[in-house]
Amino acid sequence: MSSNQPQEHYYRAGQAEGRAEEKTGRVADTVKEKARSAKETAEQKAQEAKERAAQTAQEAREKAAQAAEATKEKTYEGKEKTKGVLAQTGDKVKHMAESAADTVKQTLGMGGQQHEQSSTTGGTGEDRVIHERQEHGTGGVLGGTGGQRTTTTTRKESNY
Repeated sequence: MSSNQPQEHYYRAGQAEGRAEEKTGRVADTVKEKARSAKETAEQKAQEAKERAAQTAQEAREKAAQAAEATKEKTYEGKEKTKGVLAQTGDKVKHMAESAADTVKQTLGMGGQQHEQSSTTGGTGEDRVIHERQEHGTGGVLGGTGGQRTTTTTRKESNY
């Protein structure tokens, strides 16, 4: 039996080596499968993150566009309001200048018989200032017949 022992020993060593290689192969396959699975999961997560980032960026662009449009509308409204205020102010200054000119004319005796009525309405129609003026007479300081009468009425009406 002694001659069979070394052969049996080699036989068993070969079997053990085969089992070890087979086990190593299974472990290597398991590791490869886990690595492939981890790679797929990482790629999937990266794609999901990329899609979320794109969606967030699109939402941010939409919100920025909405904010820009709202700002544009507010600017337009502000311009329109300013136009109304400037028009009202211009009308008031015009009427004041006309009134001052009429007063100077009357003081210098250059005014005749006049009837003037003006009204200014606000851009929103909420307030109205009505200025009425009646003047009668033919003369003044520089050589009129006298008997001059001036009536000025100013009233403010509100639609509240």
